[in-house]
Amino acid sequence: MMRNAFGYILGFLVFVAGIPALMWWVSGRPFPWAPALPWAIIAIVLMIPGLALSIWSIVHMKKVGEGNPFDAYNHEVAPRTKHLMTDGPYKFTRNPMLVGVYIYDIGVLLWLQSWWPIAVFAVEVILLTLQVCSEEKRLEADFGNEYAEYKKRVPRYLLKYIFVMIHMKRVSILLCALAMVACGSNQSTSPTLDDVFASRRSIRAYEAGKTISEAEVRELLTATQNAPSWANMQPSKYYVAIGDEKRKAVLELIGGNKERVINAPVLLVSTFETGKSGFFRGNPVDETGDLWGAYDNGLSNAYLILKARAMGFDTLIMGMRNADELRKLFAIPETETILAVIALGYRAQEPNTPVHRPLDEIAKFY
Repeated sequence: MMRNAFGYILGFLVFVAGIPALMWWVSGRPFPWAPALPWAIIAIVLMIPGLALSIWSIVHMKKVGEGNPFDAYNHEVAPRTKHLMTDGPYKFTRNPMLVGVYIYDIGVLLWLQSWWPIAVFAVEVILLTLQVCSEEKRLEADFGNEYAEYKKRVPRYLLKYIFVMIHMKRVSILLCALAMVACGSNQSTSPTLDDVFASRRSIRAYEAGKTISEAEVRELLTATQNAPSWANMQPSKYYVAIGDEKRKAVLELIGGNKERVINAPVLLVSTFETGKSGFFRGNPVDETGDLWGAYDNGLSNAYLILKARAMGFDTLIMGMRNADELRKLFAIPETETILAVIALGYRAQEPNTPVHRPLDEIAKFY
């Protein structure tokens, strides 16, 4: 009894929880996180039937095969099946449990929309296929010609989709409807620009243990390319400390802000190329000169922090920094002026709303 229970619990922990959790971790996605509504619907429509197929297979194995699904590389982790199963889900594929797991995992991949989880899935398929090959030899020894005939008749993985859909037509329609309702109720809408303005703050305490992926930083920086600049010179540049070594090095170069942003998973060094904005044919067009470059960099940084808030992140622009050491750390050329270091992460607590000056103090109407 205990060995049976152990097999089921271990199977759940590995395939339903463990591998998807590993996929989520390597994706760098925050938790919780949801993709766009259409992708979420497709993912759930795959995950629910995949899980249902695996559960159906396990129940059928317990009733008909009188055994346990967890058999690892010819080692009997839990009691093996006593009878060969050729009906129920096993008449469509010899390994319906794994087909269900694969469908479930593909749903997870579509939910996460990241490359690294695909590598995890590929390794899983390879290891489980090796396990299946090992188990087939055991089944040939246990069931002889009966298994040989079954093996000729039914594929290892591929489902006979038409028959399954006919057999499960009503169930599939019901699952799709439930998935759409569940996804629609959980999917958060994108914040409005006013929401972003109202919720953005300079955050001086970040939640530990959370990560931001390179793909998300790239999406964030792509938004800065829409910022206006003098004659479209686009002088702003960014040096992204996302790896632990570089991030720790930057923390030592921002003075008293180190303890405030120590848990921020990403630090960006913001610079602008001199001699571009505010210049024409190499000469400044007015007395401000390269201040136009700083102005353009400020506009770019404004786009960055607003986009970050729209994506659910928080920021702190820091002017306290050791420019000379930062230049060495990132090999920043002398033709660029280092303006700020920007922390990117998740707020550890809700900050107070600052008091703003009255509008009439900052604007004059004539």
